[in-house]
Parts: sequence; C-alpha cells; structure tokens
Amino acid sequence: MRIPRLETNWRLVPCRSHCPDTLPAIICLLFGLALVATTPLTLAAQRDSIDLVSGRPVRGTIQASTSEGLVVATEEGERVVPGWQIRRIRFDNEPTELTRARSSFADDRFNEVIASLDQITEAPDRPLIAADIEYMKAMASAKTALAGGAITANQATELLREFGRQHADHYMLPAALELYADLTFAQGNFGEATRMYERLAGGTWPEIAFEARIRQGRALTLEKKYDEAIAVFEGVEGVDSAEDYALQGKAVARCLKAQAMALAGKASEAESIALEVIKNADARNSNLLARAYNALGTSYLQQEKLKEAARAWLHTDLLFMTDPDAHAEALYQLSQVWPRLDREDRALETRQEIRDRYRNSFWATRVEGNRP
Repeated sequence: MRIPRLETNWRLVPCRSHCPDTLPAIICLLFGLALVATTPLTLAAQRDSIDLVSGRPVRGTIQASTSEGLVVATEEGERVVPGWQIRRIRFDNEPTELTRARSSFADDRFNEVIASLDQITEAPDRPLIAADIEYMKAMASAKTALAGGAITANQATELLREFGRQHADHYMLPAALELYADLTFAQGNFGEATRMYERLAGGTWPEIAFEARIRQGRALTLEKKYDEAIAVFEGVEGVDSAEDYALQGKAVARCLKAQAMALAGKASEAESIALEVIKNADARNSNLLARAYNALGTSYLQQEKLKEAARAWLHTDLLFMTDPDAHAEALYQLSQVWPRLDREDRALETRQEIRDRYRNSFWATRVEGNRP
C-alpha cells in the first residue's frame, strides 16, 4: 500500500530506506519523515499553564508545537518542554468543556471525555487548542475500544490515523502512535504491531520507548517467535532504571518471559519464575499479579496440569482483572480448558463474557473462530 499524500502545512521528506510500504502512514509521520514546521502558532499575550511530571510548572505563552514537545515563551526566556514531561496542560481561555475533558481523561472516564468534547460548538481561535480537542477525542475513543466499549477498533483506528495526518506536529503524537499500535495488536495484527513497537522503542519518549519493548515481546510471543520474545524480555529486565514505570515493567517482563519460556518447552522453569513473582509481589499490584498468574496457568497447561491451570487463570479472572488484555487472555484460556474438565457450562459462560466485555479484542475473535 502506498503512503497517501498528506495535505498539511509541513514539508515531508520520505525516508525510503526505513519505511516499508506495508507500514501505515501514521507511523511514518513520526519515524520515517523529516518534519519541518512552516507556520508557528499565533503569538499573543496568553498565559498558558503546563504541569510537569516533576519540577515546577511552566507558565507563559505556547509559541509552537512539534512531535517532540512544546516551545514556550516564559519570563525567563524561551523554553522547550518535551511531551513526555507534560502531566497536564491548560491553555489560556480554553473551552471549559476541554478543561473538564482533561480531568475526566486523567481519571480514565473516557465516555465523559467524549461527551464533554462533543459539547464544544465553536471553533477555538488557537490551532493548538483545536488540535488538543481532536487528540483527546481520538485517544478517548481508542481507550474505549480497547476496553470493549461501544466504539469499534476500526472506528478508533481511523480516528487516530486521521489525527496523525492532520496534526503531525502535535506534542503528544508519540502517545497517539502508541495507542495506534495497541489497537493494531488488539486486532491480532501481531507482525505489524511488532514493527510499530520496535520503532516506538527507538523513540525519545522514555516511558513509551520502555513499554514498547515489553509489548514488542508480547507480540512476538503471540507470533510464536518464543526465542525472540525471550531475548526482548531479558533486554527489558536488564535496563538500568529505577523509575517507577521501569521497575513495574521489568517485573511484568519477567512474567511474560516465563510465559514465553513455558510455550518454548521450559514449563517447569517458567512455573518457578511465576511462583516467585507471586510470592514477592504487592497484593495491590493487580496488573503484575494478573500477568504472573497467566504465566503460571500457561506453565501448568504445558505440563497437562489442567485443574491447576484453571485455578491460576481464575485468580486473574476473579481478583486481578484491571488489565484488559491480561483479563481477556485469562478468560480465553479458561474457555479452552473448561471443556477438558467436563465443565462445558462454564466454558459457555466464559465465552459469552469475552464477547460482552472484550468484543474488540483478538481473544474474542479466537473464541468465535475457535482458533488455538
């Protein structure tokens, strides 16, 4: 598929050596094209506010945006604020509906985000405010789709793709690309998702780059490329970082590595790793424990310990369901093991729950097609 011509105010320089035709245009916007701004944002005596992940807030006038961050005129002079350092932003005189949507987004109330933004009837006078509205609509739609909401994966994918086409200079573009890759993964396009995550892993946004490596390994596992997946997870475990996201990510990678090891024929060793994680994990760390019990279930299944496998996946289903992908996986595995334990009634219930809760997940597709 050839990359469509983009009608924007940017000069685009194709990178023919790094962007295969099979990759979506949105990915090339960040990784395969050199973006050169031709028109800065309108300068005015505005007082914009940027709260950072750490450090003092930034106050001043946002002058320009790139896919790497914002250029802000402050009393101390011009400052560039990378997107990954931004916790929250508020433009001077932005619509109250947008401010409300930002709060809802921070609390994961994505339906409220969309409802608030739909109430904005007048076009904002600043281009970046208009871009933020489109960004939040696309992101909230993608989050809703990934959680099995009313918005389909195809609809959310198109919204993110269109956002990338129209706003290649947006300071949060890497976050949009990450969700685009997650949607690709959720639809079962593991090969394409692997390539997207690999490119994101080479980006400048630390947390996204780190998480992308974990998801790359996950996609490789589902492609049944177990040795490659194990190598990726071991690389994640070896990252020298004490950031909270890195410590959590390394623990999750250990669980996912154990799962890949079990599938590669090292079930006993994988079982030991999963049990060790479960023993040492904080009981409140639901996402980590879901991955650990899923890995344990896989290791038991590979050893034909069906009752033990079912109990492990039930832990994820009943106690640690906060991670949609991990929960959907546990439900799928239960739907496959219940018939082997003469519990077809529970298999039917579980399959229906996957359809109801995770209809946009590839796990639901597997249930419908009864694929392995």
